[in-house]
Amino acid sequence: MGRKGNNLRQRQNGRLELTAAVTTIVFAALACRLFYLQILSHDDLQAAAVSQYQVAVEGLDTRGQIFDRNMEPLTGGTEQYIYFLETDRLDGDGEALLASISARYISVIPESGAGPGSRYTVYRSQSFDPAVNQRLKEEYGAYVLCTSARYSDSQTACHLLGYLNESEKKGVSGLEKACEQTLAAESRNLVLWADSAGGLLSGISPKLVGEESLREGSVITTLDGGLQRACEDILASRNVSGAVLVSELKTGEILAWASSPAFNPNTVEAYLTAGGDCLVDKCIQGVYAPGSVFKVVVAAAALESGMVDPEAVYDCDGEETVGGITLGCAMGPAGGHGPVDMKEAMAKSCNCYFAVLGEQLGKERILDMARRLGLGSLVFSQFTEETAGSLPAAEALGEWDISNLSIGQGQLQVTPAQVHRMMANVCGGGRAAELKVVKGQGDNAASKDGGSPDADGDPDADGDQDADGAKQILPASVAGILEEMLAAVMEEGTGRSSLRSVPAWGKTGTTETVRGGKAVSDCWFSGCCQVGETRFVITVLVEDGVSGSSSALPIFDAMADYLQVRQFQME
Repeated sequence: MGRKGNNLRQRQNGRLELTAAVTTIVFAALACRLFYLQILSHDDLQAAAVSQYQVAVEGLDTRGQIFDRNMEPLTGGTEQYIYFLETDRLDGDGEALLASISARYISVIPESGAGPGSRYTVYRSQSFDPAVNQRLKEEYGAYVLCTSARYSDSQTACHLLGYLNESEKKGVSGLEKACEQTLAAESRNLVLWADSAGGLLSGISPKLVGEESLREGSVITTLDGGLQRACEDILASRNVSGAVLVSELKTGEILAWASSPAFNPNTVEAYLTAGGDCLVDKCIQGVYAPGSVFKVVVAAAALESGMVDPEAVYDCDGEETVGGITLGCAMGPAGGHGPVDMKEAMAKSCNCYFAVLGEQLGKERILDMARRLGLGSLVFSQFTEETAGSLPAAEALGEWDISNLSIGQGQLQVTPAQVHRMMANVCGGGRAAELKVVKGQGDNAASKDGGSPDADGDPDADGDQDADGAKQILPASVAGILEEMLAAVMEEGTGRSSLRSVPAWGKTGTTETVRGGKAVSDCWFSGCCQVGETRFVITVLVEDGVSGSSSALPIFDAMADYLQVRQFQME
């Protein structure tokens, strides 16, 4: 027994030692695993948890901002409220509450996994009502957060800014597309926290994560936000469909860029399905016959050629036949304008005078001057949606086309931006700085480019281009005579107005066309005004108007008066 007892005790001790060894190994393994999880893999696991609940919210501002010249935000400056509501609890009364604050359904796309969007219906609104908010939280389990919206529902400069493809967050038009690489450099997502069932966790604030570098992701435009809004208000108050451009003559910087009617970039889909032209930027995409504004081109060609004495008198009896085509001075008095020289014909917009003048010059000279003044070519390099219009080839025109060509009708098609550039060159002594709408972007966002062209320099027309993109298009002497003619338009011709309180130069235009199966008139005014020591170029195009004098000129006057009242000063 003694020997058997000793053997039994030895076996028991062996089992205890084995159990202890196994237990030690298991605990050691658990400790190693815990160390791995908590220490070595902590960052990877944390990143995975966060990425699981990153969501892309429709309309959330996740790109670099676009600013006006004074660093006021044109995008991203609007608050919006995102409502996550439990889908199972949402009913008709809840939808009525959401409608009362103009909330719209939006999509929320989890970046990975089911995420918190799997059991919630999501709305957004740019208005906030505390009582509605409280009911949504209590009755429908709403989770509400305040974020910045990319666009306001009444977004200023909507055509210039453009809009995004929401699914890809990429620019489709305007500066959003032209500056895509810069604006996309600041990419952010909304991070929410949810439990394993997809329920949002209270007490943990959502946040935006990603690159947030003002220097790398911003675009600074030349626009003046106040002037831009005033321009849009003037168009809206007159219910105008058309376009307005305002620039500072010396630098070429565009201060206002308005196309009407405007659109809401938060609901682009509605415009795409409804049709219409709300999404068309009429400043660079709308094409129109220039009408009598083109008489500036004909006069420039005549003055430069030396073929015509500008003081020679022509007797207008209200009708003229050129190349077998008879036209009249429809806007003139009965019996015609009577004896007129070139300046008087420009002031009174005498069709007969310019038809005869065009016949003397020939179509080649007229078209060559039109090309030199920028008609038929793009104004900006960055906008792929811009159209070049249509300037016919000389060989495509017959002698019967001369009369229509001379008064800006027929096959001519121009954009407001092209007419604006043309007028800037005429009012700038025959040369003007290249038009620009972006001052800086990305690493150069803080730069203040856009210097001053030497408008008072050498008057020869050799085409040399300076650092600001200014090129001598016309001899200064020719531009000076044209300026006198444009002053006469405003003092005694079709542009005279008792409302204007600043010096001004310019030309009216009216052209007949067919739109939607209906005969209509498109109306122009393009010119410049002087406020203090600064000259501003203003171009107005009004669709379906009455005449340049009655439809477009009042908008020019309103803009000129606004500039004077504000005593607008360029930096």
